[in-house]
Parts: sequence; C-alpha cells; structure tokens
Amino acid sequence: SGRIFTKLQVDYLFSIFFFAILWFYFNQTPTISNLIPLSIPIAFLYLIKEIGFVLALLLLIIIFLDLLLKNDSAIRNRFKMIFVVVAMGFLVFFIKSIWQSHCETMGFSKFSGQINMSTISASLNIFANDQSRRGFFIFLKGLFLGEADRLNLPYFLWFGVIAFLWVKILKARKFCGKERIILLFRALFAAFLVYVVMNYFMQLIVFKIGESYQHTVGLERYLNILFTPVLLFFVAYYLDSNFSKKTISIRTVLGFCVVFFLVAGVSRVETTLRREEHFLKAEQIARQIESQIKDQIQDRPGSSINNTICIIPGNNDNELWIQLLYYLLPDNVNTGVFPMETEKTFFNALSKYDYVYFYSVDAKIEKWIQPYIDKPNIGNPKSDKPIDASAEAHSFFRIFLTNKIVEAQHYNLRLERLF
Repeated sequence: SGRIFTKLQVDYLFSIFFFAILWFYFNQTPTISNLIPLSIPIAFLYLIKEIGFVLALLLLIIIFLDLLLKNDSAIRNRFKMIFVVVAMGFLVFFIKSIWQSHCETMGFSKFSGQINMSTISASLNIFANDQSRRGFFIFLKGLFLGEADRLNLPYFLWFGVIAFLWVKILKARKFCGKERIILLFRALFAAFLVYVVMNYFMQLIVFKIGESYQHTVGLERYLNILFTPVLLFFVAYYLDSNFSKKTISIRTVLGFCVVFFLVAGVSRVETTLRREEHFLKAEQIARQIESQIKDQIQDRPGSSINNTICIIPGNNDNELWIQLLYYLLPDNVNTGVFPMETEKTFFNALSKYDYVYFYSVDAKIEKWIQPYIDKPNIGNPKSDKPIDASAEAHSFFRIFLTNKIVEAQHYNLRLERLF
C-alpha cells in the first residue's frame, strides 16, 4: 500500500512461517531427512522478532507430541527423530543466548524483565486491583470485539467461522486414519490459549492497559501472528474434506494462500479504506508543523530548508516520533527515546535541534521549559500559555540559542511558540 508503517510490521511473516512449517511436517511421513531442513526456519523465527522464540518452542512442542503419541514409525526411528527435535530446541536456545549477549553488549534495553511472578500475580488479581480489573475487561473487549487486524472483522465472528468449519470437517470426514490431524487441531487450540494468556500479561504489565492506556496496544496484530495460521489450517482442511478424496494438493493450498493474503492485504490499503486513528493524528500534526516551518522560511530568508525537529511525546504516545519521521520528510526527526533522565541531559540534547514538538508532556518537562518560553508580545500573544499536560495537548516551538542567562538558569536557549 506504500505505507512505511505497514512494511515495517513483520508479524505476518511469522504467520507464513508457522503455517508453512506445520503444513510441510503434517503432510508427509516424518523422517529425519524431513525434520532436519525444518531446523533452519524454526531457528530463524527468533531472529525476526523476540516473540519468534515462543513460536519456535510451540512448533517444536507440537512436533514432539506428534512423534511421541501418534507416529507409526519404529521405536528406534522415533527416538532418533525425537532427538533431532530436542537438538532443534537447543539450537533455538543457543541462538537466543548469543543474540541477547550481543544486544546487551550494544547497550540495547529490553522489557522482558518486567514480566515476573510479582507482576503476573498483580495482573491476575482482578478483583482487588483497580488497574488489573480495568485492564482485564479492556483485554476481553479487544479479544472478542477487536477487529482482527488484516482479517477486518471482529474476532467473535472469526471464532464462529472456525467453529462452523470444525463441525463441517467432522461431518464430511470422520478422520479415519487422520488422528494426526486431530492432534494438530487440539495442539493448535491449546497453543492459541497459551498465546492469549501471554498477550494478556504483556498488555497489562508491559503496556499497562487500564492505567497508561484505556485500550489495547497492538493486540489484534500480535494475536494474528498465531490466529491467522490456525484459521488457514481450518479452511485448508475444510476444502480437503469437501472437495477431495485425498490430501489437499499443494497447488490448492498455494492458490488459496495467494488469494487470501492478496485479499487481506488489499483490504487494508490505508489510502482508500479506513485508516487508523493514530496515523491520521500524526498526519494532521505534521501538516501543522510544516505550515509553521514554511511561514518561518518566508519570514526569515536565512532559515534552513531542511530542519531538525525534536519530537517529545508523553508516556501515552511513544511511537509518535516514528510516524512523524516519515510524514515530515525531508526534515530530520529524532529517532528513539529522547534523553529526559535529568534536566541537564534534556537541555543538552534539545539545543541541537531547530524546532521542538511537545505532545502530552510530563509535568517535569513542563516545569523545566517554562522559564525559556518567550513572554507575550504583539506578534505572538499565545507565547506565554503554559504547556497543558492533558492527553491531547500539543505545542510547537522554534529553538534559539542565546548567550543570555534566563532567570538564573544556565541553559542558553529560548523557545518561541509557533502553536
């Protein structure tokens, strides 16, 4: 669709990998020569994104259960294949270990430490903890009423579709000799339930829904990593049960997947259909900023055409900078988290930019910058208006470096409010 934000989302790559690996495994007789090639894509999942570690483990557990419970191979061959699966598991843990070591060496932070027994216990205490109670009901609303991202319908309708397909599959074929497929569906159902619980903890503990947010954060996109391949399996085996006397052909599956992903992708072209609210908000903010900068260039011929703009969002909008990074091109926008640990680090970083945009700033930031905002004058009557820390408040300033010490402060800059 030409949107950089859509292309940055790698979550559906997980869906394709997960579906393809299980389809490859369950549509042929398990052998060591068939298992070994799967080790590469399974191990690769973690390198796409951290949640790939969980998906890799789920894949290995499903394959392990199939070999342990329903495989008809000789015991010796079965133990060899189980050994290969266990070796795959060690490979996944090894890759996770060296990647984490690399990230720590590079100084990258991580949020996984936030999820521990203490925070899990608090998030389950929905009757005594107000934040957990609000977060729990917000999560349930997203789980059943949330539009299923690129599937574009509320989840409860898709749950109904899966239930309908399951009944039809059972009626069309009694699964004589298909015990492995029954095991697959049961394992997928159990895996999805575990995955839903994990997402619940992430939403409440990491994203703090019910406290920082009154809505889920990316839940539909995260859920569909696993929900989409589950849906694909039900549709594929429904087609197999009704239109074929043998295992569904790879041509049918390939055709179905191509059509499915094309239709799902085209239905989300933001320029022609419904666009997400935060994208619209970012585009509106960018237009305001560009308008003010254009006026500045006209009023001050010496002004730079390509400017550096500092984006400082509040706690509730930490992704705003990456959206404005795109919308404000060719002007340069800061990337990553802005240093706000101390007043000194904040102003040292701020002094390197031409403009600064505050969106829903914290109270401490408002207090820090107030002495540096220009006082009212005829041309700019709003310049002394305090920064409002409410959810929708925003302010845009031009930054001037000066040798003048402002009100006994030692930071030599002043801020001219533009809106």
